[in-house]
Amino acid sequence: MSDKYKNTVRRIFDEVWCNGNVDYIHKTFSPDVNNRTTTPGNEPGIDGIVSFASDWKRAFSDTTINITNQWTDNDCVCTCWTANAVNEGPYDGKRPTNKNCTFTGITVYRFDKNGTVCEVWEEYDRYTLMQQIGAIPATPTPTPTR
Repeated sequence: MSDKYKNTVRRIFDEVWCNGNVDYIHKTFSPDVNNRTTTPGNEPGIDGIVSFASDWKRAFSDTTINITNQWTDNDCVCTCWTANAVNEGPYDGKRPTNKNCTFTGITVYRFDKNGTVCEVWEEYDRYTLMQQIGAIPATPTPTPTR
């Protein structure tokens, strides 16, 4: 079952986050999914996931995700990833910058007995993302002292 779950997760990354196919969320997630990582402004559950994925697709083009590590434990799949995208639409209230961004994240999906995602935990380097698109100032490089 673990290979099946890993393949499902890889397809979620490809279909939803890279291709913007939010309908795929309804095919692979339980309607009662427990989204433990809500993003500010989005509602919990499957509606929040659909909303965030839709917002992402409007704000970022050419999204690619490189899975750097992935493992399973019973009904859970943990995936470490690096995303690349171009900010071509408004994001988090900020105007588009047409800047490239690269950031990392970790996502854990838990599957129910029907093989659908029933729980999600996700953390990504939002700080780096926001710096790269110019939404927050870059951290200055410290000047060495002598």
